Amino acid sequence: MDFETAYWKNKAKMYSVAWRLLQSQELAEEAVHDVFVKAVPLWDELSGLKPRRLTAWLLLAVRYRALDILGKEERSTPMQEEALELLLKQPLPEASPEDMLRYFKDLPQKYGAVLLLHYIYGYQAREIGELLGIVTNTAEQRLSRARRLLRKLIEDEEKEGWD
Repeated sequence: MDFETAYWKNKAKMYSVAWRLLQSQELAEEAVHDVFVKAVPLWDELSGLKPRRLTAWLLLAVRYRALDILGKEERSTPMQEEALELLLKQPLPEASPEDMLRYFKDLPQKYGAVLLLHYIYGYQAREIGELLGIVTNTAEQRLSRARRLLRKLIEDEEKEGWD
């Protein structure tokens, strides 16, 4: 796929991901722009990906760029507690939206990526495996580990608060 086709096909999806995190048109556009600028020197490799894998790469890249911008701008977006409880499949300890964003960003990228693809975009483990070039069992393991790591981050910080 050529760069222009990839741009027009994915721009709106990328903007949507960035806007949900940043709640700002200007910052969301900046995140999308930054990812496409980053993609240009990598285009020889990226253009060889299947369209769905390329889309996944772009969506993950814009998510991480938006989180970087969010941290730099010291902005926060309200996160829906119901969605986070569903993500962890148990009630969450008390945590502010800013803390939840920080926890999510603190996860290693391979775990944050599978959580994003599964819970935000609705991909199943088999599809995640295809998008990331891993087997289905590995995608399932990463989802399980990501949930555990996120839960542990929250619990560890709560314990530190009591010391």
